[in-house]
Amino acid sequence: MYEPFSHRARKVMQLANQEAMSLNHGYIGTEHILMGLIKEGSGTGVETLKRLGVNLLKLRGDIRRVVQRGAAIVDVNTKLAQTPRGKQVIEYAMEECRTLKHHCVGTEHLLLGLLRETNGVAAHVLMDQDLRLEEVRAVIVKLLGERPAPPPPLPSKIADDLPALLKPIAAAADADIQRLTTAKEQAIESREFEHAAALRDQTQTLRAKKKALLLEWIASRHTADPWLSNIDRAIIELARRISQERGWGLLPDLADALELAGCTDAEIINHCRQPGEHSNHCWVIDLLLAQA
Repeated sequence: MYEPFSHRARKVMQLANQEAMSLNHGYIGTEHILMGLIKEGSGTGVETLKRLGVNLLKLRGDIRRVVQRGAAIVDVNTKLAQTPRGKQVIEYAMEECRTLKHHCVGTEHLLLGLLRETNGVAAHVLMDQDLRLEEVRAVIVKLLGERPAPPPPLPSKIADDLPALLKPIAAAADADIQRLTTAKEQAIESREFEHAAALRDQTQTLRAKKKALLLEWIASRHTADPWLSNIDRAIIELARRISQERGWGLLPDLADALELAGCTDAEIINHCRQPGEHSNHCWVIDLLLAQA
């Protein structure tokens, strides 16, 4: 659903939960996220604040003076929900991550998100320190430029490993997703955030439809191919083993077993004869395991 969060960013959100509970607040707001950022203490977000001359102890004290302690103690087993402004900070952080072309949401993106949510307590406290969004973003870019860039994530072939019938449909969806993504990034740069949010929602809808393509195709194959309903349990177990172990080298054995079971679908058999084409996914395996 979201871009992956870095270890430190996840830690910040855990600490935000703790900070909220320490104040007897039954919610996580922008002030708690900022307190979690300060308490984590070692991420790029904190380094940026230090570069800008911010006294972290004073900043934390300012937050404590602004917010009031709740009257009732919050049960430690309660799962605290984020306020709408807290959620908006996360949305902004993810947008900043994409705009800066980073691979995961870090503490620096959370800091930018806190500044962009101008109606939040955190933004008011930060702006009282004479912090401005563009200045903070520039410092973050400079900081990250002083250290080696993290390696890009390994490519996934999940979206590409589709039956031939679905590939042109998926390609058209990919083109629309790219068009909407580009338009959204332009809207963000122009500070048209409502339009950017609408484009993001359209993109997510398209991605969901694309993911549903394979499931719909599998459902149709089960009604069209009689041999699938009589598949041997040993074949299902082999398919499951290949899936769990990512043992694509065993796919030719699966092809032999399928031929013996009466499968005459050349696309299925030929796909299994090419184990080197796989990295972490196989639509034939999905088809077989859906039967199980």
